[in-house]
Amino acid sequence: MKDASDILEAQINNHLYKSSNTKPPYKLKPSFSPSQLGHPCLRRLYYSYLRVESDTEIQAFLARIFSTGKAIGDLLYEWLKATGYVIDYRNKNGKIPISRFTGKEDPEFPIKEKDLEVKGKIDAVCIIDGKLWLVEFKSMKTEDFKELKNPLDEHITQGMSYVYVFEKNLVNGDYSHINELNDFRIVEGIIYVYFNKNNSFLKKYLVRKNWLLYERIKGKIQTIKQAVREKRLPEKNTNKCKFCPFEKKCKRDYKVTI
Repeated sequence: MKDASDILEAQINNHLYKSSNTKPPYKLKPSFSPSQLGHPCLRRLYYSYLRVESDTEIQAFLARIFSTGKAIGDLLYEWLKATGYVIDYRNKNGKIPISRFTGKEDPEFPIKEKDLEVKGKIDAVCIIDGKLWLVEFKSMKTEDFKELKNPLDEHITQGMSYVYVFEKNLVNGDYSHINELNDFRIVEGIIYVYFNKNNSFLKKYLVRKNWLLYERIKGKIQTIKQAVREKRLPEKNTNKCKFCPFEKKCKRDYKVTI
């Protein structure tokens, strides 16, 4: 017989399951997310770009992991905002946008590159000592945190994607209504802040802008788009199948036609 604690846990899991598996009421257009561009499997990136539905629904325990990561990111943002370095994103009416997912203010800067079809949001934008920097928050367990000597390669790829597209949006005047950015045309680079979920320790790494790296990222994007145009599947990395949301489709060589 279930007691009150069992009922409470079941209701929490049910809420997380429903909120994590709600589909948008419209068809999503193909796009590359910077957070996915660092993954070494081109097949996974192909499915992600084309917005292919995952093989399995997100279970409650994964939803808890995602939710915890988001909560830690929000906390780090508040800590950083207290320094006075952070610039909130605002609409042209001067107000911070409201997230359609949470109903709360969303101060993250949106980035969008039409030709490459890259879009996403940056954790934080800061002006430090008169220079413009982007900031990315990451959280991990102690075992991984201890081994960390530099930002992970996939995080560097993600960060350079943000730097390139943000700077292009900045030069194009997409943020001209935000007065704090009017004197800037370049981004110095990106600062990674890693948070240890077990003890709240922090590690930080500064990575300066690297256009050569972004040229490789662009090449990766073009490889995927060429595969789509030629109606073929790109190569897959069989060492990275664990936890892949498209594993079943990939094994049967599921192909998308658009």
